[in-house]
Amino acid sequence: MSFPVAPKDLPTFMCPRRPTQPKPTFTALRHRMDAPSYNPYPGDQAELTNNLRLDRCQKMPTNGHHPIQLGSIGSIGDLSLRYNNNNDFYGNGTPVGNLAVGGLGSISPENNDGGGGLLADLLYSLSKSTISASPSPPTIEHGRTTNCGCEDRLSYRCQECNELLCENCMQAHYKVRVTKEHTIKHITMQGSLPSPGDSPDSRSSLAQSPPPMAMGIPVAPQSLIAANNPNSTLIKKTEKELEMVASMSKCIDQRNALINADIHHMFDTINEHLVKRKEILLAQANQVGQAKLNALNIQADSLRLRLRILNGSPPTPSSISPTTAAPVISRPLPPMPCEDDDIRFTASELPALINSIDMLGHVASSGCAGLTMASGDGLKRGIRGRLATFTVRVVDHLGEPRRSGRDLISAIVTDKTARMSHADVQDQGDGSYLVSWMPRREGVHEISVTLRGRSIRQSPFHPMVRVDHVPLTYTLNKRNVLKVRDSSDYFQVGKPYVIIGQEGDGQGQFCRPWGVACDKEGRIVVADRSNNRVQVFEADGTFRHMFGEHGPGPGHFDRPAGVAVDAQGRIIVADKDNHRIQIFTFEGVFLLKFGEKGTKPGQFNYPWDVATDADSRIVVSDTRNHRVQLFDRNGNFLSKYGFESSSNMWKHFDSPRGVCWGPNRSVIVTDFNNHRLVVIEPSFSNARFIGGEGSNPNQFLRPQGVAVDEEGHIIVADSRNNRVQIFEQNGSFLCKFGTSGNQPGELDRPSGLCLSPSGKIVVVDFGNNRIQVF
Repeated sequence: MSFPVAPKDLPTFMCPRRPTQPKPTFTALRHRMDAPSYNPYPGDQAELTNNLRLDRCQKMPTNGHHPIQLGSIGSIGDLSLRYNNNNDFYGNGTPVGNLAVGGLGSISPENNDGGGGLLADLLYSLSKSTISASPSPPTIEHGRTTNCGCEDRLSYRCQECNELLCENCMQAHYKVRVTKEHTIKHITMQGSLPSPGDSPDSRSSLAQSPPPMAMGIPVAPQSLIAANNPNSTLIKKTEKELEMVASMSKCIDQRNALINADIHHMFDTINEHLVKRKEILLAQANQVGQAKLNALNIQADSLRLRLRILNGSPPTPSSISPTTAAPVISRPLPPMPCEDDDIRFTASELPALINSIDMLGHVASSGCAGLTMASGDGLKRGIRGRLATFTVRVVDHLGEPRRSGRDLISAIVTDKTARMSHADVQDQGDGSYLVSWMPRREGVHEISVTLRGRSIRQSPFHPMVRVDHVPLTYTLNKRNVLKVRDSSDYFQVGKPYVIIGQEGDGQGQFCRPWGVACDKEGRIVVADRSNNRVQVFEADGTFRHMFGEHGPGPGHFDRPAGVAVDAQGRIIVADKDNHRIQIFTFEGVFLLKFGEKGTKPGQFNYPWDVATDADSRIVVSDTRNHRVQLFDRNGNFLSKYGFESSSNMWKHFDSPRGVCWGPNRSVIVTDFNNHRLVVIEPSFSNARFIGGEGSNPNQFLRPQGVAVDEEGHIIVADSRNNRVQIFEQNGSFLCKFGTSGNQPGELDRPSGLCLSPSGKIVVVDFGNNRIQVF
């Protein structure tokens, strides 16, 4: 398109005013379109748009006709105006050529009720100016384009909706379910879209605005980066997480300030009471002292008066007081002096008070990852296909062990193929967590243990997983069927190999049996408690012999409970109700006895179980004395562990039952009424505890018998839970077997148990009056 060029000296162009519809000035129209309340005409259709470049515009004074004040537009590049049948201008922000002018629209030669009017005025005025066609093609060529209607700068275009968007609407576009997958392009490469409220100068300068710079290097706008970055979702998530961290930091500061205020308030209150008490005590001391001084002063006055009279000097009026007016010569002399210096202050409660102050208040926190540690074989090694376990002990920020649970512990296992899996984490409720994982491949694994997303101390760990090469145990049952089981593979425990006995008093029958032991040959020794005897069986369950009867004499029993076989093959019996220990040959010949009822070292109050070590030392659970005693092979007292001198000893050690020797010469005892295990150090001075009351793994209800295998696994008869639990050496739960019932493999209050030389678990099924071998 080309237009004739107007002479430079032609200042104005006047067109006849149409009397029916007065035309506003172009400036007024433009201001009206720029107003916030302005809305585009809703019924417009796609029209032919002329792209015009205004190189020079001049002002045109008014003289009764309506002018078009082109000077108010200025040189703004490509201009797009739209004119409708109502002779009104309206804008829709349509981008034309290199520039989209919001609020102005495009000039279209549509039918304007007969032609002429404002459109004719404008076209004619433009024809008198220096006007040339824009060489730039339209930016948007895919039909009619709309905008978001906001007053902000239009900087984006949705390709699917063919809609121009501002920054806020672009972000909203991504949040709406229907449009969040649409493709949005940034369109500032050819110039920015002006807002309706921009000034002409700002509009004309947009196309030439240089990009932002950082250290001399052009930097894309943040909105462009966010719009075109494939990680925009992750960026938003990270920003949100950063806000959460900042918010938590603020919460910690506020919480710490509240705690500080509480501590100050507590000690201020204590100080107030201390000051008041101090003042009371000082006043009392001063009151007593002053009373004594007053009495002594009166006595001194009387003595001075007596002395004056004795010297023959008449008393002066000032020397006579109401208390000395009576005759003093004949008065008997009072004790001298009438008061003593006995003013006492006793701080009898001070030690207790200091101790209370030392224990006053308690600051605790959640777990601290940097101080929390994990331990157990499951962190060092594993066997493919066999569950591995370890324990995490959470420590707070003061270095104190946590006493409650609900910490966010997570463990991720990565094998050599980089395959990741989550380990199972069980909250024990006491600040410890049992972690279990199943190795599926050989080789070095990586275990990453975290607390609230932070690695605990020494994490990650790198256990080595191997194929099990432990020799297998071969045994024949009564039907000569070969049984094969890994001697330490407790996960394969199922139905019993052998079941021995039933209720009765005949050979091979039992009445409330309790203790059991095996010798080096695998022969099984049982304390048949209510039958007051000991029975011996072959490894396959065949009855061998028995000895003992009811009575107090040597070789007699009164409800024997625990039994053991020492390294010399001697049978050691806890003769419970006779309060003594008896030792026999394996054939049942009496050798010696030691102990009697009492509380002194070497005396017993219902000894329940016995165990021996490689040196034939004997450890005894002295149940009603709430202690464990240690003797040499001949019954001489060596040491003890317990709280029999404490008034509440049962809180520490309540009726110990089962006892056995553990790794490194430690002693393991079932703390019957406290529902836990007690692991006593070789020095018999300290102990640690495993488990607590309950029915979950690593919990007990009235635990009784206990044994330890060569690998350090701890096997426990969990009596009232009708099961047997197996633990790692460090106390981490490994597995369990048994349910309540009287069928093979089922248990009714299991009591004593032991391990055979081949690794089988021999269990006294107390309530079913039988022995089961697993």
